[in-house]
Amino acid sequence: TVADISAEGRLLLFTSGAGNIADGAVGGDASALVYDREEDTAVFIPAPGGGKVDDARLSSDGQTVVFASDGNFEDDVNDTWDIYAFDVERGRYARISQTGEGAAPSGSSGEAVVSPSRVLLKT
Repeated sequence: TVADISAEGRLLLFTSGAGNIADGAVGGDASALVYDREEDTAVFIPAPGGGKVDDARLSSDGQTVVFASDGNFEDDVNDTWDIYAFDVERGRYARISQTGEGAAPSGSSGEAVVSPSRVLLKT
């Protein structure tokens, strides 16, 4: 389990392979969850396109989760680990490990770090 916390301490991020931890969770491969301590609710964030979630990080404002995944999403054709950002409020994914032209990189990406306005990653 990887854990992270928002700046004010309200939101907790962790990964789990448990199938009974939040609505929509399926046991097996690790997925990310954002738990709201005040509301006692969890947002389930499965890997896009299947696969595992690894190296998950939460932005200080709690609105963005970045993570590595070996799942294949949309136009991802490199069949290796990529970095994704998940907008917690809107429930949308974006693959952020890509070339300047928007294509998938030729190798794996990992170790993302996120702030409210920037994401850094290692490719």
